[in-house]
Amino acid sequence: MKVFSILIVLCITVSSMWSYPWPIRDFQGPHQINATLGDYRQGITGNPLYPRFHNGVDIQASESTKVYSIVSDTVRYVTDGVRVGDYAYVHLMDRYPEGQYIEGIIDSTAPLDSVGITDNQDHVHFMEGAAGGPYQNSLRNGGLDNYTDNNNPAIIATPQFFPQGEELTSNRNPLHTDTLYGKVDIRVHMRDFANTGQGSGIYTCSYAIADTLDSIYYNSGTTIIFDQVSPPSNGTPVVYVYDTTVTEHANSATFHYWATNRIGNNQVEDRYWNTKQKADSAGIPFPDSVDADSIENDRFPDGYYWVKVMAYDIRDNFAAESVKVHVDNFNPKIKETRPSDWFAFVPTKEKRIWCRFSEAIDTTTLTATNIKIQSLRADSLNYTITNLVYDDSIHKLTLEVDSFRFKDTVQVRLLDGVRATGLWGQLVKSMSGYVQWFVTCAQVGTDGQCAIIAHRVLPDVIMATPDRMQSNCAKMAQFSFHDCIGFFEKAQNPDIFVLA
Repeated sequence: MKVFSILIVLCITVSSMWSYPWPIRDFQGPHQINATLGDYRQGITGNPLYPRFHNGVDIQASESTKVYSIVSDTVRYVTDGVRVGDYAYVHLMDRYPEGQYIEGIIDSTAPLDSVGITDNQDHVHFMEGAAGGPYQNSLRNGGLDNYTDNNNPAIIATPQFFPQGEELTSNRNPLHTDTLYGKVDIRVHMRDFANTGQGSGIYTCSYAIADTLDSIYYNSGTTIIFDQVSPPSNGTPVVYVYDTTVTEHANSATFHYWATNRIGNNQVEDRYWNTKQKADSAGIPFPDSVDADSIENDRFPDGYYWVKVMAYDIRDNFAAESVKVHVDNFNPKIKETRPSDWFAFVPTKEKRIWCRFSEAIDTTTLTATNIKIQSLRADSLNYTITNLVYDDSIHKLTLEVDSFRFKDTVQVRLLDGVRATGLWGQLVKSMSGYVQWFVTCAQVGTDGQCAIIAHRVLPDVIMATPDRMQSNCAKMAQFSFHDCIGFFEKAQNPDIFVLA
């Protein structure tokens, strides 16, 4: 049995190298194609809304045109048509008698009998493949003889983006191109135009992600391709290829494809673009299902990208459309502060503190209204920020005051108004609603100015181990042991702060 199977495969492969005649005159073609393999269709017996793939090509032929068999074999009836060997012809009247042998075009030199004439559908639906499938794309090289197409497909509208997983629902919640986040599906309105201008579906599509300098971050390769159908099967697989809430017949110019889903090994795979995908580690890629935990290990760091979609017909004519998008997955965080330890020796007359963000901050939001340095003493003194400097190249914010009061602990807060750059920049915030850290003037120098500054920060900012907290706490001669233990206990509650 194994040998027989291999021989069958070899025979099919060799025969597919040779083209064959068209089933209407002129047999050498080409003729107008009204629809192609894989186009979206609706309806089967008993279920008029059932989604299905078009399982052949429609060859334009006005009513009563004679249709001929390509091969010689016994005629078998199918709904509104006939099957002869591995070829079927549908939308026929006056069919050749079932069960009778008929001579095909490729075997005959004498006048031929037709298998029937076309009905009022004005085309013959032509299928190549055994009964039940798979059905091959007969427009390929090696299919219908002399098929030509010099026209490009068309991408009719700018690609749209949706939260991943909406294909099987009636919900459609398009994402704004300035607010892409998480796993997204890309929907594209496309169609192909044969030489006659008649519309049909595309043959393949793909997409790529590039930064604003055109450096490619990701190339999907071919996602949708129609070399054959049945498989992929009708029903749910069709819904993963076409947005069936808006897709109709090709002539309505409303083919909307889910370009991120993939047809592989003749099966439809539910895929997506994960804008939050974790970056490669030591050259080993993470699966696209694995999310990054910060902007610093994100394959697509927050920022602007170009998404380019390509559509091809079976003769490699193509169309492309690009759209600029803004990926915005992460709240910016404070990744570094100065002072950097719980108890830090700093120069005399120290009056500057700074923090460094994980990404660029909108400088228009770095104002006295959004930044507070406030004493924790009973008087709740608000220190005046005498100088504010932001270095965009390293995302560093420096704050300066005239001086800190002796043994005063202050709270530095970045309120919700501070945002990252971008039209839809995200808030800088911590788990408790805003970023804050604490600075203490713990010793006075000979000139009366603060000489030692210490601080602690929230968990969104810098994390520290209990061992480090205890060792730093032990250095604090200016504070009582009770105060130190109190700080340590508070650190166990992540909603308050973590010592660093």
